[in-house]
Amino acid sequence: MKLSFLTQDIYGVGGTNRAVITLANALSTKHEVQIASVFGSSSAPPAFDIARNVAVVPLAESFPDSGSDLPSELIPVAEPSHRRYTRADDERIQRFLRATTSDVLIGTRPGLNLAIAALGPEHAVKIAQEHMTYDAVPPAVLRLMRDAYASVDAAVTLTSADAAQFREGIGLPGLRVLSIPNAVPVAVCAPASLTTKIVMAAGRLVPEKRYDILIRAFARAVALHPEWRLRIYGAGLLRDDLNKLVTELGLHNHVFFMGKVVPLGPEWAKASIAAVTSSRESFGLTLVEAMNAGVPMVSTNAPSGPAEIITDHGDGILTPVNDIDGFAEALTRLMGDDELRRDMGDAALASSARYQPQQIAERYEALFEELAQQRPKVSTGLGRLLQRQRSRNSRPPAGLFTQRTASDALGLLTSARMESDGSLQLTLHDHTASADGHVEVRARRTHPSRANTVVTAPLIADGAAAVAVLPAADIIQLGEGRYDFYRADANHTRTRLTASSIDLRALVTGDRRYTSDEVGNATPYRTQDGFLSLRMWKRTPHCELHSVHYREEAVVLRIRCFGAWSVQDPVLVLSRRQHPSAQVSFSTEPVDAQYVDCVIRVPDLAQWRVYGQENWDCFLTDRAGSKKARIAMFLDDILEKKAIKRYPELVCEEAAPAELYQRAVNPTRIVVRPYFTADNDVSIVMTELI
Repeated sequence: MKLSFLTQDIYGVGGTNRAVITLANALSTKHEVQIASVFGSSSAPPAFDIARNVAVVPLAESFPDSGSDLPSELIPVAEPSHRRYTRADDERIQRFLRATTSDVLIGTRPGLNLAIAALGPEHAVKIAQEHMTYDAVPPAVLRLMRDAYASVDAAVTLTSADAAQFREGIGLPGLRVLSIPNAVPVAVCAPASLTTKIVMAAGRLVPEKRYDILIRAFARAVALHPEWRLRIYGAGLLRDDLNKLVTELGLHNHVFFMGKVVPLGPEWAKASIAAVTSSRESFGLTLVEAMNAGVPMVSTNAPSGPAEIITDHGDGILTPVNDIDGFAEALTRLMGDDELRRDMGDAALASSARYQPQQIAERYEALFEELAQQRPKVSTGLGRLLQRQRSRNSRPPAGLFTQRTASDALGLLTSARMESDGSLQLTLHDHTASADGHVEVRARRTHPSRANTVVTAPLIADGAAAVAVLPAADIIQLGEGRYDFYRADANHTRTRLTASSIDLRALVTGDRRYTSDEVGNATPYRTQDGFLSLRMWKRTPHCELHSVHYREEAVVLRIRCFGAWSVQDPVLVLSRRQHPSAQVSFSTEPVDAQYVDCVIRVPDLAQWRVYGQENWDCFLTDRAGSKKARIAMFLDDILEKKAIKRYPELVCEEAAPAELYQRAVNPTRIVVRPYFTADNDVSIVMTELI
């Protein structure tokens, strides 16, 4: 069969895209599959990995003729994304549907489903995938569905509860409405160990996710289990508001906003508890992904997905919606019971089997075959009206099922995994990969002094893939900086490696000591353009920031010292970035055998200010000045901390003389905030507010 998905923007990050791509990849093993995307361009690869035998068709490039920029007439005004569409997009959608030879057309959001219902060719089976719950669809769009869906062969929701609502609400007796859940991508990492002290949540930072409830509940739980941390993955307009709540609750050392991360599978492998506090969930793909990693869940019993996914007190815990106390109690219970976490994690992993891609693909295949035997339905009056809007002069572009994205031009698809012994294992998945050659780790051109620094490892065939292992002893030889990965063949032709997934669970906690003096960390990461690279830190000696605390008029940096420090009372030195020779020293207070507190009194630092805003870099040294180390934080798995770990401001009021030059002078406010540089070094910004 020829199968076509019509999507809004397959190149972006989102649950719908993740689900569509997973299903398309699974179906492509037996069928000819394409994904048509109204928006996006092949100049950049999609955020999620798409199988090579799935054709991706960006409509703006396939139908490049310019059109009107007036608002769309095809996508309903009540559709949340109506503003993105223009008359030119209407024409592209119409021309695509006119040109397609697909046996099955699958829409993926209400406006596109309506377009397929009205304009899809009579020879094709037309399926409306409903990724939004019935309650979330605007009433005006639902009214259009009640007419137009007479031309759809089936509507597929993600849960049985939502199917019942659509069936009753749309009220078309002949319309087949059924539920098929989203598939979860096959796990590329081993299940989570559940030994890390990490609670993880993932999803857009939007009101319905109710992250405010999660943060408040976590605050109560972490008061009893202070070693735990909360990581929230995703982006959205509520980031600043939620960060203010974190500051208000004093959780800046415990709650971190990780931003958009793709793929999420390796992140779930670092977690020990999954948390969902949504007031509404269409399906709960986050829950299924957590289950796929063997992570137990705490979730609100939101309509309509979680209760169909989670077995309460079996593979997770369900709590009432908006119940802070209940959610905090469930988190506390799992945090404090290792055996319960393991039991629920095992049950979650077993439950996830029902969401494997091949099983979901088989359910769709059965639906396709059943619907293909039915007579095509007659277009409604709405359909005939919209069909008259089509351009009758359009010519279908050749090869719609062979168009590809720029991902074809990228390097070899590679999974990376850091081991607890410091070695790095690379698996080249691409079908062009072979054991004829080796992997090279080469210094960036931005490090001319290390231009000839190359570490190599042979490739060994492993079924359809090839594996290379870089021993810790070889990685240790690399200097501090950034490195790129290549496969070199027998002819010394190098091809850059593309990052598929990177498993860094071994770096979540650990003492990356290389020698008695030298400390470092090698962190593989995915570049913005999708390639595999490595960031290497190596310091002798090293001072690792552990946490930041606040006292009256003082910021306290808690530091762990690595290396041969011979003194018992190191000294904190702040160096003004604008004039490094200007330095201010502060005493330290021992906490225990490993940690020391560096107390920065704001009034003392303020006396040295010259500019309205100054940046002070933080060092630790001994009284004699024989040793000096930049304070930093890199002994974990977080590559860039500047945007993730944000510390609160401390505002102090500096006393002023009552009268200066015969004029009254108001007190000056001094604002101090610790922050991370691009290299994860610790600095202080001081701002004078008059």
